[in-house]
Amino acid sequence: MEKNHFKGFLTFLLFAVFMAFSLGSYAQTQISGKVTDLEGATVPGVSIAIKGTAQGTITNLDGEFNLSVADDAAVLVFSYIGMLTQEIAVGNQTTIDVVLSPDVIGVDEVVVVGYGTRMKEELTGAISTISAEKLATTSETSVVSRLQGQVAGVTVTSSNTPGGNATIRIRGVGTINDPNPLYIIDGVPASPGNNIAPEDIESISVLKDASSAAIYGTRGANGVIIITTKRGRLNQEATVTFSARTGVSNAINQYDLLNTQEYADAVWLSFANRGVAPSHVQYGSGSSPVIPDYILPGGAMNGQVDESTYDYPGTVIFKANKQGTNWYDEIYQTGIVQEYNLSVSGGGNKGTYSFSGNYLDEDGMLKHTNFKRYTFRMNADAKFNKWFKAGESLQVIYIDQHGNLSDNGEGTVVSQAYRAQPIIPVYDIKGNFAGSKAPEMGNASNPLSMLYRAKNNEGKWVRILGSVFGEITLMDGLTAKSLLGYNFGQWNSKSYLLPTYEHSEPNMVNGVNASSNYSLQWNWSNTINYNATFNKIHKINVILGAESIQNTWQSLGGSRRQYFSESPEYMQLDSGESNKENFGTGSEWSLFSVFGRANYGLMGKYFLEATVRRDGSSRFSAANRYGTFPAASAAWAISEESFMAETHNWLDLLKVRVGWGVSGNDRIGNYNSYSTFGTSTYKSSYSSFFYFRF
Repeated sequence: MEKNHFKGFLTFLLFAVFMAFSLGSYAQTQISGKVTDLEGATVPGVSIAIKGTAQGTITNLDGEFNLSVADDAAVLVFSYIGMLTQEIAVGNQTTIDVVLSPDVIGVDEVVVVGYGTRMKEELTGAISTISAEKLATTSETSVVSRLQGQVAGVTVTSSNTPGGNATIRIRGVGTINDPNPLYIIDGVPASPGNNIAPEDIESISVLKDASSAAIYGTRGANGVIIITTKRGRLNQEATVTFSARTGVSNAINQYDLLNTQEYADAVWLSFANRGVAPSHVQYGSGSSPVIPDYILPGGAMNGQVDESTYDYPGTVIFKANKQGTNWYDEIYQTGIVQEYNLSVSGGGNKGTYSFSGNYLDEDGMLKHTNFKRYTFRMNADAKFNKWFKAGESLQVIYIDQHGNLSDNGEGTVVSQAYRAQPIIPVYDIKGNFAGSKAPEMGNASNPLSMLYRAKNNEGKWVRILGSVFGEITLMDGLTAKSLLGYNFGQWNSKSYLLPTYEHSEPNMVNGVNASSNYSLQWNWSNTINYNATFNKIHKINVILGAESIQNTWQSLGGSRRQYFSESPEYMQLDSGESNKENFGTGSEWSLFSVFGRANYGLMGKYFLEATVRRDGSSRFSAANRYGTFPAASAAWAISEESFMAETHNWLDLLKVRVGWGVSGNDRIGNYNSYSTFGTSTYKSSYSSFFYFRF
């Protein structure tokens, strides 16, 4: 019995010790404290989490917190948007006061949106931004082409001509007529074409959905691309940057064209498929095709042609290319690209400046094509006192291009190259161009002759693009800004029409076509912007504005035929002897708008946005001139919640957003609402209406 009592006592003792250790291991330590910023102000809404767990809390309106911690080895993680995250070991502390330092906001964290900027974490719409560093990862000469592969939902189709502009589609084709997005350059609506140096770009924002593009109303249905150029920084010493690059371009994706024998066999196969006995001027009528020695005269063999009868252009002789002409080899070359950029930027305590110059020289992949661009840019800002600042952007571009720069069409050089038959030689027996004048050779032009005869075709363009603005601080958080933008362009072109005697459908008379076009667009926007933060957790931004835009375009031109000399210096309009034709046209359009946007943020985690714009466009009839475009969106930054604190070392931002909006497209033609008004009898007319995209 005593032994049994001893066993019971020992069991009780072991159980008591185990319970003591168990209770000790589950003892809770109460931690309290306060979070402030560098100026001593309390910071409410700070996420505080126990590292490695989902347990945590947030600071109250006074920046105070209370949290139970089970392990004195625990680490607390303090995080808040716009401030550096801190990790503090608990140890034996029961009171922990933390001072959070502001995080330096980098360029990548600020996103340019319509008529303002937002921090990346605060965005509620589908907006992507591309920094200068990302744009530098590709060597495309066009700014727009450099968006290829950079933004989800954006398709870029690059041009194959030197200086050619890319085609962009944002989330597919959104509207009819003109599916191109709206471009805004430093506050000015203007297409960048290939006349902005990529090195001048600070960032590009792509507004992809209706909730973000609705701020541009009737112009936003196809998305909006906002381009911001580089400016100087306050208190920055003068920085000089020079870059030079060179490269080559080649056509590496080419069709595998048939040679002469393969083409002749394909012709015989076509006869067999039709159940017809083969008969061809060039290849004979036997059971298999016979490759002739000459194709003009058609199907002639050696000894049957007297080459002494050659008399250009009336009597010409074409020898057959029995191996086959690879027309791609004849038209393509290795294009050389050279680009040089020099920039100077800096600033003092009240002003900034940025100057740059760029030169681009690009030889095309197609022979006798070239594009030169000279770009000069000057951006400057000045703060005159506490309540007024002003700035300007100025860009001057000169473009000089030569050659046949047609792209993406049946009549282009590349299209003619795969249509031209391989048996046709490049040149006739005397070195003049050969072509489809030989019988049964189709109607394709000699593609190399197209390039050669267009080598003196030229286009020259001068563009002046920029804006000036003034901004007044009315009170703390309330500013008023007025911006006047301008976009002037002057385009002169001249093309030469030379005889094509070798063609089956020849042009027998030389001539000149020339035109001169200019456009002037101005836009004037006035906005009032209010920013405020209440109780450290409520952040409000409201912008109200009005904008006017007017565009004028005019074109003059003429053509002449029959010149005794085909020297470009002689072939001027007033020297032509026949077909003296002139033309001229012009158009105007205008837009007036009022708009507003309100943003609300709570504790840097929950965001709301509402937008409305009302547009009046001259392109629509009086009964349908105005349209209203509303939008609303919301977002939740889940990664800023305390239960996500453990992910901060590998997850930058996790956000859920939802949006709805209406945007439009007014690019239906300037006078389509007036069926009897227009300068061309070939233009169609349509009823006026808005195109909406949700």
